[in-house]
This record gives sequence, C-alpha cells and structure tokens, in this order.
Amino acid sequence: MKKLISSFVVLTLLVAANAHAGVWNPSVHISEIEVNTDAAGAGSRAFLSFQEGATSKPACGAGSPYVQLQGTTENIRNLLSISTTAFINSRPVGVFFDGTCTGPYANVVGLALR
Repeated sequence: MKKLISSFVVLTLLVAANAHAGVWNPSVHISEIEVNTDAAGAGSRAFLSFQEGATSKPACGAGSPYVQLQGTTENIRNLLSISTTAFINSRPVGVFFDGTCTGPYANVVGLALR
C-alpha cells in the first residue's frame, strides 16, 4: 500500500509539472505597455516590451520586441496592474513565458515584482 501511494504521488507531480510547462525569465524592466482594441470590436490585447532582452523568450517570439499578455480576463488585469506598478516605479519584473506564441508575440502568463 505504501508503494502504491508513493507511485501515485510521483505520477501526480509529473502530470502537474507537464501541465504548466514554461520558464521564468530573470529580472527585466518594462519599457512600454500597450493595449490595443480590436478594430472589429472583438476585444482588447495587451502587450509589453522590455528594456533588456528577455533571455527565456521562446524562439517563436524572437522576431518581435513585444510580448502578449495571456490568460483569463482577470489574469490579464492582474498582469497589467503588476506591469503598471513596475513601470511607474522603475522596478524589475520576473516574466513567466508559457513557451507558446500568438502570431509573432511570445505569450506571458505571469509577472512578479522583483
């Protein structure tokens, strides 16, 4: 029974790790925040650019200096709040890339003030 529980815990950890594949970028400073409303009225998209190059940015986003904020509406609002605070106060942020892109823009799903 003990071996069965141990195996279950290991499998659960492996599944959880794969469900959130991505990488945190070291501290960078935000140089620009942009929110664009879709011309067709289908919603808005939020973008950031950084003063330093984001070293963990996925290759699919290498062609653009901008990254796109992703997630639920609430997550994007939280990311915009963190990025605005960091920008106004010249504080660096850690950036979590999920390893995917939307068009030429690397997707960001997490930010942390440093």
